[in-house]
Amino acid sequence: MARMEIADNGQLPQWKKSAYNQKRTLKNNIMRYEVDTQERPSLIRFKIDVSFAQTVSIVGYDATKENTVYFARTLNVKQKNQQVQIPMPVSPEKLTLVIEQQDGNYGSHINIYDFQVVDMPERTTAFPPKTMEFYNFLKTFAKKAGYIKPGFYVSKDENYMIWAKPHLDNDGTPARVNRRTGVVKFNISKMKDYTVFMRIFIGLHEFFHYALQTTDEIKADMGALKVYLGMGYPKTEANYSMTKIFDNSPSAIERVKVLHNFIKQQESLERSYVPSK
Repeated sequence: MARMEIADNGQLPQWKKSAYNQKRTLKNNIMRYEVDTQERPSLIRFKIDVSFAQTVSIVGYDATKENTVYFARTLNVKQKNQQVQIPMPVSPEKLTLVIEQQDGNYGSHINIYDFQVVDMPERTTAFPPKTMEFYNFLKTFAKKAGYIKPGFYVSKDENYMIWAKPHLDNDGTPARVNRRTGVVKFNISKMKDYTVFMRIFIGLHEFFHYALQTTDEIKADMGALKVYLGMGYPKTEANYSMTKIFDNSPSAIERVKVLHNFIKQQESLERSYVPSK
């Protein structure tokens, strides 16, 4: 069962009261949680227990909006009391979280407990103002990209524009940018198949083609990945973005390799980091 996390003063923060009043249903070893994330940067964490090593899928989506999956991952559960953490720098008003056993393991033991939803830690990574302006605009677009109509979408400050098109090129490109104007074109027919977090990674990649004035795909990838990880998005979703979007060409394989190595380096730094007293 879910366990509430109490603040230092013994009271739940005001916004969290409804978040912990979550609904949990269980059917055919599919666990479903309804959590009021209230569009706040949130960290979902829980422990999972299984009777033997197996794979589970974890999907979070906005049930009120069409084609609006925030994240989708598979997890190899190899031990009891395995800790799971899912950072959500962007969230809906209410998130539906579904945890399902895979590989025909229905009927075997699975238990989810110590389920918590808390504020994400404040990010300390600083990025240039123009990068943050575009990122904040992109977040709003990415949440809607699965169901909006084709057209032009302009940021509130009118500094950035996204052109949502039914299709782009015959090669199925998900997005492109005009390096002269900075207008990013999104293939919204492709966006329906991508998670919100993946859409943000794609948009950041195109932005860095413009910001760096480069045609170099790896440079744009790295710019996007640094912002993506710096804002606290799940590393697994970045990996998923790369493998789902890229083809099997030598250049694409090299891009995946470079980004994967960077993620591994970041993980190593995080494990070795010792906070100052």
